Amino acid sequence: MIAHTFLIFLTVFAYRSDYHSILRKFLPMTVPFVKPIFYSFYFQLTAWLLK
Repeated sequence: MIAHTFLIFLTVFAYRSDYHSILRKFLPMTVPFVKPIFYSFYFQLTAWLLK
């Protein structure tokens, strides 16, 4: 629950600013960890919407 809320917050935040520049500045060590989470999150969201 908290993880999904955090991902939604990150998604909304990404729409308002440059997502990749934010990752380069603040999350350089977590990029390999964050990207699969984003991909799986969007995949789950798409699968849920297509039900």
